[in-house]
Amino acid sequence: MSSPGTSSSKASPGGTRIGRPPQWTVSRSRKLARLYVYTTLSIGRIIKVLEDDLFAPRKNSAQKTVHKMLDNDPRYLRPESRVEMDQRIDCLSKSTIRKRTPGHTTGRPGPKEVQRRISDCSTLYAEKVCSLLDNFTIADGSELEEIQQHSWWAESFEPPETDVDTFQVSPIPGFAVPGDFLTAHTLNCAEDPASGHGSGTCWCAIVAETTREEGSWLAPTGEIREEVGDLFRNPSSEACQLHDSFGNTLLHLLAARSACQEQLFRLVPYAGDALGLTNTANQTFLHVLNPEWFSNVPSALSSLQRLLDVVRHSDQDIFHITDVYGRTFFHRAASLVADREVLTDILTYCNVAIPLYRDAFGFDPIANVQPDPTILPPGTPIYSSPISYSPHELPNRSSTPSRVPSPSISVAGVPSPADEGSFLAYHARLIRTIHSAYSNPLAEDSEGRNGLHCLAEAIINQKSMDEQRSALSSTSSSRPQKRSRHSSLSLEFTPIHVIQSPMSPGPTSHPSPTTSTFSVVTVTEKENPLPSRLRHLNSLLHPSSGPSAVGVNPNAYDKSGTTPLVAFIQHIPDHEDDKSRTLQSILETLIRGGANIEARNKRGETPLLIAARLGRKTALSVLLDQGANVRARDKWGRGVLEILDWGVLGCNGSVNKALQGHGEKLSGREEGIKEREELAHYARLEACRGLLTGRRDWGVGYVRDVEKEEDGVGVVGEWRVKGLVDVDEMEM
Repeated sequence: MSSPGTSSSKASPGGTRIGRPPQWTVSRSRKLARLYVYTTLSIGRIIKVLEDDLFAPRKNSAQKTVHKMLDNDPRYLRPESRVEMDQRIDCLSKSTIRKRTPGHTTGRPGPKEVQRRISDCSTLYAEKVCSLLDNFTIADGSELEEIQQHSWWAESFEPPETDVDTFQVSPIPGFAVPGDFLTAHTLNCAEDPASGHGSGTCWCAIVAETTREEGSWLAPTGEIREEVGDLFRNPSSEACQLHDSFGNTLLHLLAARSACQEQLFRLVPYAGDALGLTNTANQTFLHVLNPEWFSNVPSALSSLQRLLDVVRHSDQDIFHITDVYGRTFFHRAASLVADREVLTDILTYCNVAIPLYRDAFGFDPIANVQPDPTILPPGTPIYSSPISYSPHELPNRSSTPSRVPSPSISVAGVPSPADEGSFLAYHARLIRTIHSAYSNPLAEDSEGRNGLHCLAEAIINQKSMDEQRSALSSTSSSRPQKRSRHSSLSLEFTPIHVIQSPMSPGPTSHPSPTTSTFSVVTVTEKENPLPSRLRHLNSLLHPSSGPSAVGVNPNAYDKSGTTPLVAFIQHIPDHEDDKSRTLQSILETLIRGGANIEARNKRGETPLLIAARLGRKTALSVLLDQGANVRARDKWGRGVLEILDWGVLGCNGSVNKALQGHGEKLSGREEGIKEREELAHYARLEACRGLLTGRRDWGVGYVRDVEKEEDGVGVVGEWRVKGLVDVDEMEM
């Protein structure tokens, strides 16, 4: 129980005070969030459970606190029935990270007291309420030793650097995709300390899990199963359509294995449309070609050239297909061919228009082989550029480039006073890139961000910029400052939503990519910037200059490994949404425009995992409705529930500070702001968990469910295709 002094010293979860003195301490606010998200108790009954001799808040106070933590109108986050409530709490009880033995409980109501306070509830219901209050409190400093045993924690503060050569040729288990399963038995992790041998996530474990599948092409020894061998020894078009439990076709199998080139050549003529079939990581058979295919490449009689002769005349689109990390066949080639001139010859020989080629790890195999600056001819495939290259060489492969940080941002989310100029200039550059994207969809800034990336981040509304400037001023002076006549954005920094064609001044008109200019207009105080973003998003994705017009690539990676979809998830939090749910429309528009909801970053995260980690409720809901893979795992093998659990753990400022062991000291005001931000993040993480484990069965489970192993989200659950015909049942 908190003392009066403690209560009065804690800040409320929002930016304004609630009650005098503030009654909602951090601990009470967390309990309020848990009871709101996990139970069917009304606000009035939640107050009765939480109140004590020194704490008796009003209903209005509790509602305001909920809205501060979970944004406006959070009622959709609540369980709709007792059944859904039980589902949420039962799933939470399976968490080995969250559940803990309660410590000192003097003063906390027990089940009988809860029954007395709220009446009309069963003993079991009261026990569940007490469990939420006592067994799922946030971690404290005493658990640091256990937390520090997890290697991902230290890496999570900085994006992991990944050696491109190592990843491309011999990937680490955390980045394993179905194409790697076909040769996993050749990777001896017992001699590699970094592989985590014996941890259950090493290559040995992957081989054991994947070959146990009845639909596997391979036996546990790594040998091709006898009945599978009969399929390619007697090739047919029907055999080319078959695939294993992870979508790998016979073409994938023979391409990945050594000494199988002639078998592949015999099978390819029967493939037809099957040439372009992909596995569940969207890899074609070209993505998984064994290194032996790239030996003796300069020879006109090389195996690779013979294969490409067939492919380029049968399925030209196969060269454009990217896997979940944004890699094409040319990334595979660049990782295995040391001679840049030879690699350039391969690109030219394939005779395809090359799109942007940076992958999730920042690796671009044709970084110095830039297309000539010619205008795209009619009929050129979307997101493509002409096929002549200059100069005739490729760059040396290097490690992942670091992203240049944006201007200094304080804990309150506003620029520091010394950086106001750079803050304005930064957003001006973002807007210039957006503007350039209308006439040149391939336009990027120095960080590799295209027009869509910049649209997600740029402040495009005069009112929003004024609010940022006002917050900036408040950090340097407690007195309000008179607005200067020069405080409006300059012509160079005019809000992007006023970029219009002179012939179409209407507020809903799409900007013209050729005649758009910046012009200053008056923005109403109540205007929300999201509708403007949505209008420009539609224009950038679907130019109006003709059916062959090229839109901005919704799947391009910037140098930090971020796609436009993830950029919108990162930069537009739920509290910025409007009553029309424009944020939801923005995300749905991106997905309809071709954004891949399974594209991964260099942490191995899908957009769903990123939305969960950031506590983005709207994005999580949209991705679930769009069929995102709820069993995806990140580089460290964490599923979505583990990410949420560890995120909750990270909402304890003292734990974070002790674990990081660095960082500048914050002032008392900044500490208060950070505390409120952590509290809101905590509540949103709980809400995301509720959405995942509530009224719809999304198939979410823990990676290691000790009670029911098949519910686990292991490598099989992550990549398995449903509804397969088992190899044993195939008619030979």
